Amino acid sequence: MTNKSNFDMKKVKVYIIANIHPSRHNYIEKVCSKLNSDFELFKPHVDNEYNLNNSKIEFGAFYKDKVEMDKAEISLVIMPLFGRDCACEIGYSRGIGNCVIAWVDKMESKQEQDWLNDWMVKGFIDYIITPNKKSYKLLSNNPLILEKQQFEKQFGKKKVVYFLNFWQDLSEMISQILIERKNLKRCKE
Repeated sequence: MTNKSNFDMKKVKVYIIANIHPSRHNYIEKVCSKLNSDFELFKPHVDNEYNLNNSKIEFGAFYKDKVEMDKAEISLVIMPLFGRDCACEIGYSRGIGNCVIAWVDKMESKQEQDWLNDWMVKGFIDYIITPNKKSYKLLSNNPLILEKQQFEKQFGKKKVVYFLNFWQDLSEMISQILIERKNLKRCKE
């Protein structure tokens, strides 16, 4: 991806899965800003004009987000805080063959670690990227993630959890993941 100019290849469509509460918007934007112009992002908290308070969200919000997930090649989950709607988006994205990548930074509080109890969520996430050494250690030693990594090796996957030294390298790491994924013995064409 980053080795070629944008004129040589189409942009990779990315659907952002994240808690859309206004208190999370700055953090979502911070992570998204690390993706270069090789990626075309759909951010529901910005790009979906139907998004309102959760109790008032209309069917149009669901439908627009679903259409964008269908168009995407990658669903990028911005963790660790997320809700039931995010869990549904993770499962749906994986079910339609999207590459599901989780971005996980600090997991210091019980609330930030709560998603580790969601075994189906962990099972549907293809790759996890973290810039945090404590989170990397915690994730790399999680029993389900360890088993998943062993299982995935038979298909040619190198690993599930990646440590990112510099946020600026996020685009490059995702590009490398996509290259690996295209070479796996089983993947969405």
